Amino acid sequence: MCYKLVRNFRGIGCLLLILVFATAGKGQPEKDFLTIRERLVATLLAAPVTSVQVEGIITEMTDDGIWPSINYRDTSKTGFEHRIHLENLLTMAKAYHQGGGKYNHDARVLEAFKKAFGHWLRKDYRCENWWWNEIGTPSAMANILLLMRNELDTDELSGGLAIVGRSNFNGFGARPGGDFVKMAAIKAIGELVAQDTAEFALAIKTMADQIYITEERGIKPDMSFHHRVDWVPSTLSYGRQYASTFVYWGHVLRGTRFAFEPRALALITDFYLDGIRKAMPFGRFTDPGIKNRDVSRRSSPGEWRDDGIASSLAQIGDYRKAELVQPDLRSNRYFWYSHYHSHQRPAYFASVRMYSDRANNMEWPHNEEGLKNHFYADGSQFISRTGREYINIYPSWDWRKIPGTTVVQVDSFPRWEELVKKGTTSFVGGVSDGEYGATAFDFHSPFSGVSARKSWFFFDDEIVCLGAGITADAPQPVVTTLNQSLSYGPTWVNGSRKTEELELELQGPLWVNHDSIGYILLDTGEVWLRQGKSTGTWRSISHQDAATDEPVTQQIFTLTVDHGARPRDAAYAYVVLPAVGEHETATYAQQRPVEVVSNTTAVQAVSHTGLGVHHAVFYEPGAIDFPGGLRLASAEPALFTLKVSAAGIERISVADPTRKLEKLSFRLQLPDGRDTALTVALPRNQFAGKSLRIGPLKAGYTPFLLREDVLAAHQQRITEGDALLTADLDTVLRLADLALARKPYSVTEKSKVPPSGDKHDYMSVGPYWWPDTTKPDGLPYIRKDGQTNPERFAIKDAQYVKELCADVQLLAASYYFTQHEKYAQHAAKLLETWFLDEQTKMNPNLNFGQSIPGVTDGRGIGLIDTWHFAKLLDATQLLTVSPHWGFEKHAQLQTWVKEFLHWMLESEIGKDEADEHNNHGTYYDVQIASYALFVGDTALAKQTLERATKARLESQLEADGRQPHELARTRSWSYSLMNLTGFFMLARLGENVGVDLWDYRTQQGKTIGKAFDYLLPYGLRRQEWPYPQLGGMDFNGFDKLMATEGLRYMDRQTDQRIGDGVPSFNRLTGSFL
Repeated sequence: MCYKLVRNFRGIGCLLLILVFATAGKGQPEKDFLTIRERLVATLLAAPVTSVQVEGIITEMTDDGIWPSINYRDTSKTGFEHRIHLENLLTMAKAYHQGGGKYNHDARVLEAFKKAFGHWLRKDYRCENWWWNEIGTPSAMANILLLMRNELDTDELSGGLAIVGRSNFNGFGARPGGDFVKMAAIKAIGELVAQDTAEFALAIKTMADQIYITEERGIKPDMSFHHRVDWVPSTLSYGRQYASTFVYWGHVLRGTRFAFEPRALALITDFYLDGIRKAMPFGRFTDPGIKNRDVSRRSSPGEWRDDGIASSLAQIGDYRKAELVQPDLRSNRYFWYSHYHSHQRPAYFASVRMYSDRANNMEWPHNEEGLKNHFYADGSQFISRTGREYINIYPSWDWRKIPGTTVVQVDSFPRWEELVKKGTTSFVGGVSDGEYGATAFDFHSPFSGVSARKSWFFFDDEIVCLGAGITADAPQPVVTTLNQSLSYGPTWVNGSRKTEELELELQGPLWVNHDSIGYILLDTGEVWLRQGKSTGTWRSISHQDAATDEPVTQQIFTLTVDHGARPRDAAYAYVVLPAVGEHETATYAQQRPVEVVSNTTAVQAVSHTGLGVHHAVFYEPGAIDFPGGLRLASAEPALFTLKVSAAGIERISVADPTRKLEKLSFRLQLPDGRDTALTVALPRNQFAGKSLRIGPLKAGYTPFLLREDVLAAHQQRITEGDALLTADLDTVLRLADLALARKPYSVTEKSKVPPSGDKHDYMSVGPYWWPDTTKPDGLPYIRKDGQTNPERFAIKDAQYVKELCADVQLLAASYYFTQHEKYAQHAAKLLETWFLDEQTKMNPNLNFGQSIPGVTDGRGIGLIDTWHFAKLLDATQLLTVSPHWGFEKHAQLQTWVKEFLHWMLESEIGKDEADEHNNHGTYYDVQIASYALFVGDTALAKQTLERATKARLESQLEADGRQPHELARTRSWSYSLMNLTGFFMLARLGENVGVDLWDYRTQQGKTIGKAFDYLLPYGLRRQEWPYPQLGGMDFNGFDKLMATEGLRYMDRQTDQRIGDGVPSFNRLTGSFL
């Protein structure tokens, strides 16, 4: 028989259970349906059960099907031990079906299961906590039914399905996000049990529909996760469960017709890598700083929280696979929706958590958990090296001394019912360039009234922590806690080893080291060190039944600064050195590479001379002078991170913590005397508060084909909600996401070895050359113009060049418009593989381009194969601000291009191509000018355009705009358009060096504009092309010209179809290529 269940899901029928018995002609479940069920069952059975477990469950159970150790009377939110009954049922179901096991199809197990199952159906236990009634119990019951379906009779199965059906989309807990997804998953399993393929498909679609970015509940635009609308992050609790559910089902559904769309899985992957994992030290542990009421639950050592998410995603597809396999151990990320900043280095992880007038300070203590979390987000800073620093410390530590916070040492805590407060200040946020960053907290306690301006500055080996304006009226002392963690080993103070329990006041200047974390105290009041036993109870922070009054005593290390009672404008300054010993701490204290430039209520700023990184927090308009002659002035309160090298400003990152500013104006006075005033449009709407990266402020690192003003204008229009450009960006991102899944290209992958014997040499075959059928060996090949020989594609170097350049363009543009590092990271990998990696890079020559079997191993015409490099190099200019590419790798690429440029200019093959008088000569100039601009040789670029290109216009064009060399070809339209596009590129390149080719007129009156005008009526499809054109007319390239630079030669009123059919990439970037 089969069972059909129709339940009260949103918009789906009514609450009704219908048992439909199999009849003649009733179809069996389809193959995909059965495959999914088998996978789910296999997953459940993969977790082993022991004989001890099973025997204990059977022998301790009464004839009534209950276990005396379970309190069946307590159905309160803090109790409900009935979950153990469900766990026992599932354990017996697993034992009964585990193949080869001792209890496989054992009659005793089945009898015990039936008794316990029957008891649950008769009593139908419900909890005062809705979650158990709508998620917990239905979920457990669904898995039990999935395993035991064939062992249950009709009444038992219908009773179980009725319980599963309480998880429905109209329930109290059916809120968008994590809970809704769980309910869809429960429904899906229920439909597998009921064997209803249509309803199962609906459940999966409903689940998939929950994969989206939102400003409400769910995945936020910054890739954090909010379970509620209180702006409190729940990335590693509800968010991880949300992702885990999707990934689990994505793995189960893979390869079936129910599989999730790649775009949905890509978003989950982004959320996992850019959200979840960025809140996990080393991609493994839970950061205490992101916790909420779950701090009051016992955790297992290490708190491994991956749950197979990464490995499952890697098995489902190739999207960002390398990152899934190997966690990124060098990142800095600020989550502007969650007031949370994370900083990862290979040896440590650190985080800061805050709140503002946009958010609550903490999650509500639901089910009476997390009862002392009042100060937990008051600028807390946790430092993790091993994941053991704070494991289960919470019942024993002092809740008034949360690491990083500045708190009045109240005599007693406010009631837990008063725990949740909304912030009162708006200047709360962070700035990040992906590698370094800073956080600022204009703090005013809603509990005690203490106020302070607190900031954190992240570098490689250290974190600088500043506080200014600390003021309070409370009679109790105000204390800033550097750290409070479990105590491991001795503590070192200025070279003195402390092993005993102690509490003492320290006198500065001083340094402290404990558990391989150093502390350099720079500007403080009374410093107190305490290490010793501390006792508390789990019951003091949770009223759950599992939280007892049994004393928990632990050794705890605490380091604090005491600002005294009723402080006025007190301050602190200290440096944290994670992952160093006492000797390194002592050395660092004597030779600090960081300098606190300012620590006032107006400006807090720090410089790291070794790294060339400068951070500044302007709480009000002002200016600051950094070491080395760099001056920064801001017209508005804002955050800045600057990366500086000898060549100039490599990148600037700015952010508005208030999320209110539309524009930011600031001025930079550089050490070389240059004075640059900038006004930038800040991210708006859902991206308000996100860091904006600018730069570099140095010559030679701006696009020479793309237009910066167009890119910036389109970025601004997207920020303002332009529908067309937003849709174009979405399309480009989809294409870029596909590019992310493609492996790097290498010239060494070809199967044929070039005549040089070195696979690093580029190699291709002339496209229009064919075997001579009159010769036994076909040699020498003969030319058939316009007819491409498939042998051309056997050697893939030429194909790889095109695909490489297209992918880098997509990724660079996607990075520019989103600043998502995944795009820059993959682009960098592509560039490194093709140009820089000694094992895979291309040698900087084209000695074997467009060879002709039986004629030549290579020729000048082969140089046209790499004209796409001009587009690629132009796109890399957008990547220089990314830490994954940066100026060091950019300089290495410049070195390669210089060598290639030298070969093009000096080799006989290169000189041969320079002498060509058709599109080959045009694209030779394109490459020379582009490469020259890329390496900073503007003189060569200008000389090429002034002399060679202007001469080509004279020799290649007719006065009416015809291109006779191209019209003589069998693909005359294609080559005319290609050559005109080359001239457009040269005109655009000319703008960079003051050579005007757009309006240049030769002595005989020939112009680029006339060449465009000649093709225009055919490009507008108003006249039929009168020349030979094998393969048909392709207007896409001409549409790109019309929609971009061609507008300078057109009448918009008469040419109504301008821009029709232009690809999203070109409309988004303004590029005609």
